[in-house]
Amino acid sequence: MPQFASYLSSFQTDPSWQAPKVIVLAILPFLAGLLAGWQPAGNSAVAQETGSMLVSITWNFIVGFSILGLALLIRIGMGQVTVSLPETWWMYLGGPLGLLSIALMALLVRGLGLLLLGLASTAGQLIGSVLIDWLIPSLGNQVYLVTILGAVVALAGAGIAMVPSANKHVKLDELEGKS
Repeated sequence: MPQFASYLSSFQTDPSWQAPKVIVLAILPFLAGLLAGWQPAGNSAVAQETGSMLVSITWNFIVGFSILGLALLIRIGMGQVTVSLPETWWMYLGGPLGLLSIALMALLVRGLGLLLLGLASTAGQLIGSVLIDWLIPSLGNQVYLVTILGAVVALAGAGIAMVPSANKHVKLDELEGKS
């Protein structure tokens, strides 16, 4: 326990550590993660009620587009808008990949449940993030041993949580609501 306390006190003596910024940067993704759990559940409920996953996805994008449009109008009103399109080709993949992600989550949440879907999504994000940081060092991020150990621990936790569900086999027809 004393080692842990000395480790924590090193943050207080490090001149580059700024508590408020670090705390906010930790809280925002946490809040986004809390809200992200509602999206597949809501999309699945709408799809189940209407009988069509397309209705669920369409409403998801209508709401998102409306919120982003409102934010844009506010920024235009404040005079804080500059229009420039990205020159990097892969930045345009966000829309199609987002559509695919939301469609898959709405489809898979029925068979997996929210917890397993969240764990699988987190595991995929961890693996993808570590690989991107490792394979593309020009982005300015380094992969440290502690990062890999943290990812391995999180993946082990996700794997352990998935074990009880390993015996539950769901057919694709059941996921789509067909009998």
